[in-house]
Amino acid sequence: MKPTSKKPREDKETERLHPDTKKSILAISLFGIGLILILSSIGKAGPVGETTYSWLSKVFGIGYHILPTIFIIVAVSLLFSKERRFLGITLIGIVIVIAAGLGLLDIITPGKAGFAGNVLGSLEVPFGYAASIVITATIAIGGLLTALNKPFRLTMPSFLKRKGRR
Repeated sequence: MKPTSKKPREDKETERLHPDTKKSILAISLFGIGLILILSSIGKAGPVGETTYSWLSKVFGIGYHILPTIFIIVAVSLLFSKERRFLGITLIGIVIVIAAGLGLLDIITPGKAGFAGNVLGSLEVPFGYAASIVITATIAIGGLLTALNKPFRLTMPSFLKRKGRR
């Protein structure tokens, strides 16, 4: 019989990154990617930046600028957020905002939101111009709320509130 020389298995919790660390890494990564995309659009990110901008601007058209904007907004939100979040949901929210934003851009400015915007802006065919704007804007707002994990609340102005009887 062979002696086992296995080390005692460490607790799985000690092997994983702390959720706040994961959130910070995602935030810094999104912020960095956003800045690189901005630098790429002004020709200050070298040959890789030029290629990236060329390719992404063909796919997203003028919607290219949605990418760094959303990445930086979500990064700042993650860094200043005190609660823990499920990072997968945040990423899904980012994808929804970008997709809906490109669709909205294509509806408003046909042919200028790149290939992706053209595909996503096709909602205009079955729903018409006005309804497709409402649909894509609604989806974009929902995606932004998902990405930021922030509720949207309106409060009634005090002068409209009904005063209680005495």
